[in-house]
Amino acid sequence: MDNKLNQILIAMRNYRTNDDNSQYLEDMEAILESEE
Repeated sequence: MDNKLNQILIAMRNYRTNDDNSQYLEDMEAILESEE
């Protein structure tokens, strides 16, 4: 779970720097759907 949380934080940071909304949403969806 910590790993998934870390991936989400990275995606959020990338979203803020790149300002790419659609890519951010795709990344979040992939992270939340992945089972670890």
